[in-house]
Amino acid sequence: MKGLLLGVATGAILVGSAAMAQTSAVPEDAPTERDQRDTIIVTGQRETRLENAPVGALGTLKALDTPFSVSVVDAADIASRQALTITEALRGDPSITPAGNGYQNESTTIIVRGFIIGERNTRIDGAPFYNASDVPIEAFERVDLLRGLSGFLYGFTSPGGIVNYTIKRPTETTQLGVDMGFVSRGIGRAYADFSGPIDSNGRLGFRLGGLIEDGESFTRKTYVHRESFSAALRFRPTDTLTLDLDYIDSYREQDGDLFGILASAAFAIPEPIDGSRRVAQTFLGYETHLKTVGANLAWSFAPNWSASVNLRDSRTERTFHDSFLVLSNAAGDYSETQATNNQNVIGQQAQVMVDGKFSTGPLEHNIVFGGAILRQERNRGKSSTSAVLGTGNLSNPGLFANPNLAIIRDRYNNQNVREKAGFISDTIDIGNIVKVIAGGRYTRYEQDDYSYSLPLATRLLTRAYGKSTFTPSFALVVKPAENISLYGSYVESMEPGGTAPATARNAFEVFAPIRSKQFEVGAKAQFGAFTLAAALFRIDKGLEYVSPSNVYVQDGEQRHDGVEFSFNGSPVQGLHLSGGVTFLDAKVRQAAAAVTGKVPQGVAEKTATLLADWTLPGQDAIALTGSVQYVGKRPVDATNVNFVDGYAIGSVGARYNFELGGKPVVARVSVENATDTKYWGTAFGYLTVGMPRNLRFSLATKL
Repeated sequence: MKGLLLGVATGAILVGSAAMAQTSAVPEDAPTERDQRDTIIVTGQRETRLENAPVGALGTLKALDTPFSVSVVDAADIASRQALTITEALRGDPSITPAGNGYQNESTTIIVRGFIIGERNTRIDGAPFYNASDVPIEAFERVDLLRGLSGFLYGFTSPGGIVNYTIKRPTETTQLGVDMGFVSRGIGRAYADFSGPIDSNGRLGFRLGGLIEDGESFTRKTYVHRESFSAALRFRPTDTLTLDLDYIDSYREQDGDLFGILASAAFAIPEPIDGSRRVAQTFLGYETHLKTVGANLAWSFAPNWSASVNLRDSRTERTFHDSFLVLSNAAGDYSETQATNNQNVIGQQAQVMVDGKFSTGPLEHNIVFGGAILRQERNRGKSSTSAVLGTGNLSNPGLFANPNLAIIRDRYNNQNVREKAGFISDTIDIGNIVKVIAGGRYTRYEQDDYSYSLPLATRLLTRAYGKSTFTPSFALVVKPAENISLYGSYVESMEPGGTAPATARNAFEVFAPIRSKQFEVGAKAQFGAFTLAAALFRIDKGLEYVSPSNVYVQDGEQRHDGVEFSFNGSPVQGLHLSGGVTFLDAKVRQAAAAVTGKVPQGVAEKTATLLADWTLPGQDAIALTGSVQYVGKRPVDATNVNFVDGYAIGSVGARYNFELGGKPVVARVSVENATDTKYWGTAFGYLTVGMPRNLRFSLATKL
């Protein structure tokens, strides 16, 4: 069936080429990708398509010719959607399952192709950083989601995909953008973006961004306070040499948030609750502080040859004193436990990469090679504190006294990671019709884990792991027409082993790295400003789960077979669409009898999404927006005793462009979860409360 679906989709792409190519051509005076990047956008209208996508060790390729599935959203998309989280920014991607958001929980959890995007799967300008909370998406020019395995491209990562944030860079002219908004129940926000050249010849430029956000979130008595500052400097001493420097400082504090709700296979899952209902205590909280500084030196040292050096230092502070609920029956009775600790993660990364093009007879080569070094140090409190606050019911949450638990600030070094890698790839172009891609990454990965003994007042080594591994990648791209690509690819990847959750009998035990494999075939076609894509894939990954005896184990593997259909762009003038559908057949293999043949935890076998942005004919100043997202049922436990139901949520909105004092202004309004649907999210065996209906309004201008 999946092969037939892919065949039908591919056929439709091929057959539709001639007709749509004639009617959807981009005007010659349409702004280029560089024009869009060098402009502070306030309209939120998507005028162009983004041609290129960064793909790690393959360098930068045309998105159409990338032998992987890639989604791209830029600052205009993010503004138009009034997105607060990464899942909202990427709402047009059909492979995504939301599992929690940073305005009700500690942070936003994103699941791609059935795999959680972990802390090692986020990048800033291609460099890894520890993502303990929602990043300030206002600071970024675009967000790229590379679906599936990416070990060859980016090193040790989990198989869901890579989320890469591209920092806003200086513009060629002086510009100041201001955006102010409101989110119900009571969040106010203001953002300013100031950029331009410093010298008269444009060799030196700057960009500064600042955000403040504060107020009561969607859930009653849950508060968020967020501050961020970003700075970028670009220096071009010559036409062939560019130095980029950047800095981000992001602080986020939440009060009254809930980590999650722990269910049991012994009884049914309660009905979903109203997302605006207070569940946790107001004295609970979660704080994160991210500081990251980066430098990138790019040198075009010969025709068709360039080299780059990328450096990044990231430091994240994380303090939590929030709670989780443990359900005791299907009626929704629970006990609430508060836990505290504090952590910090320090990471440094350096990468050198050379990219060049040359010919050998009729073959055109694009070779990329380089090396990377990553070091990461984790520190956590020498001990943690916890207390059972009381009992209640989801329909009538309890109010409990504050036990004033101490947060142990004295830390010890609990983990050190060292990663060294060398990589090389060659993209061979045969007559502009066939591209053959081959590459590999050799990685030396070392990880030391420690515990702390309070009686001995000393740190104890619990695991010392070292492994050298080679992860290959092969791909074939065939172009029957300039605007069509058919591809097949094979990738292997390694990722660090998981850590047992705090509620498991072997809490905080760290496991050995896991190898994954992916096969993917697909088709992409671009008709003017509209893109269609279809992909068929298989991903095999080592399995980790909490067993029925409440022990976190590494056993067997999970296989995800899937097919995706997606579209993005403007099929006709004035209408922008994005969305698609993903079907997953995910099963556990070669594991304990209790879980073999089961669907892995948190995996939805059907997901679909549609976003629309329609500028009214004859009314260029007015646009209507809307979206609908469907997520199928998902198992909560590894044995598939309990599932949470599928759900569909939608949004409606409008945009109005006008001038005030000769300056462009755009007003946006939207209602998210317009039908106030109640639903559960799930990840790591926990339930999360779905986002309730909320109103968003903003005004943006460029001065």
